[in-house]
Amino acid sequence: MFTIKVTAYVDAISNEGTTDYDPETNRPPSTAYHANYYETNSATDIRVGYLNGEAVPEANVNLNVNTTAWGATLGHTTIDTSTNVHRLVIDKIIGNVSR
Repeated sequence: MFTIKVTAYVDAISNEGTTDYDPETNRPPSTAYHANYYETNSATDIRVGYLNGEAVPEANVNLNVNTTAWGATLGHTTIDTSTNVHRLVIDKIIGNVSR
């Protein structure tokens, strides 16, 4: 068995078929530290009105970015290009992986 030191989801959607739009809420197996960044604004985005993330019960970090000043307007099509989200993911990697 192996351990992955750090994993992260950015508004993860499960992939169980072409009509499955449920958020991914399972922590990845074998991960020592899991961070989950998600949004719940997609209902306002007519292109992807059903693609919202959700908290992952066993994650070390769960952050709905819509509750922050910098992420209040982010949706499914914009969360992955947010420099603030990039920085959070990078900081978790740096903080949990020794060189």
